[in-house]
Amino acid sequence: PAPAPGAALRARAAHKLRAAEALVAAQCGEEALRLMAEALVATMAAKLGRDTAPALSEAMAFAFKEVLPQGGAAAKVLDQLALVLLFVGPDAERLPEELVAERLQQVSDALAAWDAEGLGESG
Repeated sequence: PAPAPGAALRARAAHKLRAAEALVAAQCGEEALRLMAEALVATMAAKLGRDTAPALSEAMAFAFKEVLPQGGAAAKVLDQLALVLLFVGPDAERLPEELVAERLQQVSDALAAWDAEGLGESG
């Protein structure tokens, strides 16, 4: 059987989230935040059955236009993306590591809730 639409992108998103976890443990907050944002966007795109994710520069427009209408836990994922994107860039190095670790936990929780809800699944 052919892989489900977005399966490869979902796997890349999971890999990026695991890499973010390792970077948080290594106290590399700036890189961890960027990977969290990329994981969120990739997961959103995969849940919509896409094989590619938009660039981070286009992430919020994509999320509001295509993800938010999914409702439910999708809104929490969008909230997490907005919060992570606030800190991606030059200000990231000034964030306390515990805040980066907290953000990672909240991103993971939001993605798990969305998966459990099953919204946006193709098929």
